[in-house]
Amino acid sequence: MNTQDKDFAPLIWTAVQCYNKASDDYSKKKLKEALKDCLKKWSDQPVKMISEAVQNLNVDGTKNPFDLMWTDRNIFGKINNKSMIVWEHTTPLNEFYQTLVKCKSFEEIEMALSNYSGVCWITRDEDNLLNKNKFRSNRPGGWESCYSSCGIKLIKK
Repeated sequence: MNTQDKDFAPLIWTAVQCYNKASDDYSKKKLKEALKDCLKKWSDQPVKMISEAVQNLNVDGTKNPFDLMWTDRNIFGKINNKSMIVWEHTTPLNEFYQTLVKCKSFEEIEMALSNYSGVCWITRDEDNLLNKNKFRSNRPGGWESCYSSCGIKLIKK
């Protein structure tokens, strides 16, 4: 676990406990939203993977995609008013949330955070391909299989 994992684990564990104890449907919905927002902030860390297509956008070699954060998403330009590159949760947050709410202990939360596949940079075209293949919020067979079936090749840091 890195420092960010350790710092967020108690918060995520508390959110999971509150979600699992909630009996009111509206409260449960809002707790789910809060947990997902927390996961967005937790996962806002430098990427450990980029697609080969993103690496190919760096033709002049001046922008290291591994150093970019979500706020830098427009650095390679835009397509149809959307960033050319996409901050992609390899395991969608909806899927990861479902894993977390099944955790029965703080240690299980820590293990889940440690094993999370992470975020990566992919191109807008690659993101559209994932969506076209119905991989937007679920990755049946795992994220690596889904990426492979869409022809997305990753470079690891």
